Amino acid sequence: MLKLRRITTSSFYLAELDGLRFLAIMPVVYAHSRTFILRNSPGADTAQQTLDLSQWIGYFLTFGVPLFYCISGFILSLPFARYRLGMGRQVKVLNFYKRRLTRLEPPYILSLTVFFFVHLLIMNESFGYLLPRYIASFFYMHNIAYGEWSVINPVAWTLEIEFQFYLLAPFISLLIFRLSGHLRVAVIIALMLFFVGVEAYLSKALAEVNLDRTIITKAQYFLAGFLCCHLYLNDSERFTQKSYLWDFCGFSAFLISGYRFMTDSSVYVDYLTFTFAIVLFFLAGFRGKIFNRIMSLSFVSIVGGMCYSIYLLHYPLIHFLGKFFQVRVVVPGYIWVDVFLYVAVYTTVVLAVCTVFYVLIERPCMDPNWPRQLKAYLRRDKQ
Repeated sequence: MLKLRRITTSSFYLAELDGLRFLAIMPVVYAHSRTFILRNSPGADTAQQTLDLSQWIGYFLTFGVPLFYCISGFILSLPFARYRLGMGRQVKVLNFYKRRLTRLEPPYILSLTVFFFVHLLIMNESFGYLLPRYIASFFYMHNIAYGEWSVINPVAWTLEIEFQFYLLAPFISLLIFRLSGHLRVAVIIALMLFFVGVEAYLSKALAEVNLDRTIITKAQYFLAGFLCCHLYLNDSERFTQKSYLWDFCGFSAFLISGYRFMTDSSVYVDYLTFTFAIVLFFLAGFRGKIFNRIMSLSFVSIVGGMCYSIYLLHYPLIHFLGKFFQVRVVVPGYIWVDVFLYVAVYTTVVLAVCTVFYVLIERPCMDPNWPRQLKAYLRRDKQ
């Protein structure tokens, strides 16, 4: 069994983060599996695609990517916040960037390169068409350069937004956590309200200049992580206290995430309630008795720890699997049965393949000393 990886501060293990990552990645896998199945199912008509049981469940699983953003906001702001509040040592910005580079880039570049050659050699796409898009994706610029998802690995559009946040996180963290407690909360919430408005009202205008899929429209979710970081550092003892009240808050957040699709409220209200539901969902993972118990399950923590590998590989794998497990109608008139059966098959294979990728590629990159060790190994080999 894989060793459980925990992210730690000087005083508290944050194993719950892996559990939250699990709750973020599995809805994403479900959504992409379902979309692929419906597009290739001979029994899926328009009405079934919008009204079947699998769609209703999908309504309540839309928090995956925003929850990832919130987790990133929490994790990346935490060391800078601890320093500003006199709880930890100073973090050098260059070391921060170096750590992001050595931890995240090798798995991303390797997977991107492999999928580039898959498109080129197996799917017979044009080299002249693919190369500039590969370069744009390599430098996290595909959204801005082409105004669309990466043709090589479509899910990379969210990683481009994460990259933009990584560049800004040290400076935003140091500025926000320089403020006094109440002012800090007021500023974070005010910024969240502002960027909710940007996403609600300016997305179409920003799309005309290829800026709709950037941090400009998603900053509120990273700021939600900043708010959680503030709450954690200002009263970390409460994060060890569990209650059913927080389970209720987490379940309510889950309902809010889907209920917004069933109401006629304004777009701004939809985005606003959804953003703060992400905060409740995050906090419930720490403080709810039931939620926290779920977060602590070995399977949940292990899969959550592999979320980056799963995110990088799942979308192409689903499409590749579709070549071998072609969608067939299992129970006529009940498309949701087909969806659940094929989602189970796809998810099982995806987890198996991603486990191998995680063990061989991603996990070694978690060691901050791997570049030095690799250099020493190559020198010994030459001698």
